Amino acid sequence: MEEDGKAQRLRTALRGGSAQKKKSMGKAISISGSETIAIGNNNNIFVFKAPSLIQKTIIDPTGGELTPSQKQHISRLVDGVVGASHEGSAPTTHQAIWKRFQRNFKINTYHALPANQYDRALKYLKMLYGRAKKGEL
Repeated sequence: MEEDGKAQRLRTALRGGSAQKKKSMGKAISISGSETIAIGNNNNIFVFKAPSLIQKTIIDPTGGELTPSQKQHISRLVDGVVGASHEGSAPTTHQAIWKRFQRNFKINTYHALPANQYDRALKYLKMLYGRAKKGEL
């Protein structure tokens, strides 16, 4: 009897199979920490340096700035100031008016004017228009 069991195991081994179960490789595991990440199974372990986090700054496109129609209105008022100055004795240029506007509001371009200062900008340009009509610019 015992001889038949040995013979059976020998036949199985010669055919390429095994009476015993094959050893499992195990499941892959991952361990993460603040600086390194280890990934592997029983045979191989790979260690990676964790990438540093990149913080993105998201800029709101409106960002409290003027709408396109408000910008256009300011531009038309500047055109009106220049036109009114040509009617008087001392004509002025667009460049001179824009420079005064930017200096007054401490900005580099009227596109950067905060929306909360829009009414003040209209008042300022209307004041410039009145002075241009009188020839005081």
